[in-house]
Amino acid sequence: MKPAFFIVLNEPVLVAGFLFGDAKMKSPTQQGAVVRRLLRRRQVEQALGLSKSTIYARMDKNSSQYDPAMPRSIKIGVTSIAFIEAEINAYIDHLIATSRGAA
Repeated sequence: MKPAFFIVLNEPVLVAGFLFGDAKMKSPTQQGAVVRRLLRRRQVEQALGLSKSTIYARMDKNSSQYDPAMPRSIKIGVTSIAFIEAEINAYIDHLIATSRGAA
């Protein structure tokens, strides 16, 4: 999903993590800000192409499918978990490197 852009004249305004004003727009990374996004489990399933059970098996130290490189989930509610998007992206890079013999 791409962020919507609005141009506000007169004075710079920060909207949804983007600095607007004087027809100049900067993304949070251009401003030096750290952008973090949480992915829900179903989004992680889609990103990795893995099932729910395989994701949990890769996180379980007692499983034969355990992968210490698999990012751990964080608790965001009583029964809700999420994963940090940057960690999932790094894990995908790790899987690619491992598959191609670079790791």
